[in-house]
Amino acid sequence: MLLVCQTVCQNVTSQLKSLRDAVSKLQEEQLNNLKKQLQLMSSTIGAGTGEKITLPAAMLNAFDDFLLKNGRFKMAQLMQREVRPSDTALLSGEATNFLFQSIGTASPVATAPALTTNAFPGTARPFLRNVGGGQRVLVALPEQLPTEPWRMQVQQEFGACVSVCPMDRKDISVLCEVEGVGVSVVMEILSNLKPKVVELASRVHSRQDIQW
Repeated sequence: MLLVCQTVCQNVTSQLKSLRDAVSKLQEEQLNNLKKQLQLMSSTIGAGTGEKITLPAAMLNAFDDFLLKNGRFKMAQLMQREVRPSDTALLSGEATNFLFQSIGTASPVATAPALTTNAFPGTARPFLRNVGGGQRVLVALPEQLPTEPWRMQVQQEFGACVSVCPMDRKDISVLCEVEGVGVSVVMEILSNLKPKVVELASRVHSRQDIQW
């Protein structure tokens, strides 16, 4: 009986070792694949800059927490498919929002802290990114606020397409209009990793022979 128990224990130990080795190998393969995907995204985002900046570990950890809290960008998706332009655009947008949230009260305009939010003005960007062509941005400001500092702050987010309009109002509004929106690109983003959405879309039809 002792010999049988010893043999069984040895077999179980051997099986556990094989399983542990297989799991470690699978984790290593998935990690290497994820590293390649992230390196591809990094080369796409940083193309043409010619400059690398070392960020503090505290900032990187805070950015990780920011991504986990929002839940819009998930690295697990990159383990199941290739990198798409929409992934790069989404990550860039999240990084921009994180930076604006980080500066928070360090806004160029210190006279109106109550009129700003943590992610302002990045919240004016549409939820769907990289789906259109040019964009126009309008900033409506209270008449008593200086226009140039606000113009500079919003231009850091949106570029030179910003127009500022002083108005008789108490709050600040930033409106972003995107032109040339590609329907096929929007469909790709909305149906990303959601086969039920694609199936539902294939079942939707319209009829013109019935007087509704």
